Amino acid sequence: MSDDFRQPPPSQGWPPPAPGPGGPAPQYGQPPQYGQPGPGGPGPGGPGPGQSGPGGFGQPPGYGQPPGGYGPPPAYGQQGYAQPAYGQPAYGQAPPQFPPQQQQQQPVRPKGWWIAVAWGFFVVCVIAGVVLFGTGLTGGLGDAAPSRSFAPGETVTLTLDPADKPAIYLTRGTQVNWECRIDGNAKLVKATGGQTVQINGPQWELIALVNAPAKGDYKVTCTIDEQADTRFGLGRDLTIVAGGVLGGAAALIIVPSAGFVVAVIWTIVIVVRRNNHRRRLTTAG
Repeated sequence: MSDDFRQPPPSQGWPPPAPGPGGPAPQYGQPPQYGQPGPGGPGPGGPGPGQSGPGGFGQPPGYGQPPGGYGPPPAYGQQGYAQPAYGQPAYGQAPPQFPPQQQQQQPVRPKGWWIAVAWGFFVVCVIAGVVLFGTGLTGGLGDAAPSRSFAPGETVTLTLDPADKPAIYLTRGTQVNWECRIDGNAKLVKATGGQTVQINGPQWELIALVNAPAKGDYKVTCTIDEQADTRFGLGRDLTIVAGGVLGGAAALIIVPSAGFVVAVIWTIVIVVRRNNHRRRLTTAG
């Protein structure tokens, strides 16, 4: 057997070898670095491969790592919760705000077109006044104009009524000298002023008024000195035209004025009622 002394391999936790006889103790290599096993592998009783011994030579486990089976932590400021269902607000957010449902606007009554009706009524009254005035004027002239005519030298029998104010007319155009006679107790009074009337025909000039004592038939004869194309006619006094004109003028003033007053009162009532109704709607809303 050989007497060579073999240094056992150093192992973790063994005391350093004693120096040999006659010389210093042998030098060993670089001690193992932290986390690395010594030369020759782990010693007896030392940790196995991938294991750390009592001194904590192995790589310590990392900190802050989540246990197996979990994902990475959420980033800062982000919620680590599941995505909310469709139509639901996200966690931490206020639900969407919707404008309040407006109350259905109720119309103000009475309707505004009632004011237009009021002033339409006034316009109708104005038209009616004008029509009445024209009717009265035309009717008076029509009543005054001769309804029957006869030629010069002709004797006619006329039915006269003092209430109708009968009168004799001559067609106007040629200046002639005329003469008329009437039988019975009736009298003829020469008219003055050159009053004329014309309705759908020739122009007539009033020449004489008939004063009949009673209603009845009277014979009238009129002649002229010259030969002229002229005729005589039986009509009525033009004073009846004044009555028709006055009646038409009264209608022209009174009827539109009444319509105006009604339209103003009607408008005021409609405006007041609309304001009261609008105020009630505002209070109720």
